Amino acid sequence: MMQSTGKSVIIDYLILLIAWSTTTQLYAQQVTFGNELESIPLKCLMYVALLAFLGGIASTLQKFANPDIVVSRPFIEILKDTVISIVAGALVFFVAEQANTPVMVEAAMITAAGWAGSTVLDRASSSLLDKVFPRPSLSKERSSEVTQRGE
Repeated sequence: MMQSTGKSVIIDYLILLIAWSTTTQLYAQQVTFGNELESIPLKCLMYVALLAFLGGIASTLQKFANPDIVVSRPFIEILKDTVISIVAGALVFFVAEQANTPVMVEAAMITAAGWAGSTVLDRASSSLLDKVFPRPSLSKERSSEVTQRGE
């Protein structure tokens, strides 16, 4: 049988302590996140969905009215635009709520997000990815090389 040294016992306790604290922090974040979502009234979420839907359907109707745009599968296009507009509206709603935006401004933002649809989602995801995974900046010499070669 292998005997534990004092040093290895301390390391084992430190690993256990780190694992325990990480687990409790993750649990606390989940409870807070769940409580925050549950505190939003259903009526409010229905208004968000309605405003985003109206923005999205207006955008879709304008797309169908444009003779330059040919839609081969209208049902799929309507379904895609509806889902994207509601997701974009919900995203804007959560951000606006966190920023304590006035209600009427928030309603306009949600409707506009429904209109813009995937543009809002593309920009939001790009911004989030840039914050989570920042791109390394080029040195001045490398930057001038790239500019001269036209990369």
